[in-house]
Amino acid sequence: MKYGDIILNIVLLKSGRTRNMHRDLLKFSNFFLTSLVRINSKIRTIIREEAIKLGQFLRDEKKRIQSNFYPIVLEVSS
Repeated sequence: MKYGDIILNIVLLKSGRTRNMHRDLLKFSNFFLTSLVRINSKIRTIIREEAIKLGQFLRDEKKRIQSNFYPIVLEVSS
């Protein structure tokens, strides 16, 4: 059973109408849920891309900071 069918069944139970009278509602609910899935997918893609950029930035900053520090050698006299 699709999400659209679940929504349609809930509406039909509340309204007491027949399934044939609500074909447009079924189409709309399926379209709406498909749109939500697409939006969710786009949001995940954007977050993934930004996380990759942030990771690269942090790696570059770590290298830059490490290259600015030179090891200090202490002489120990015995």
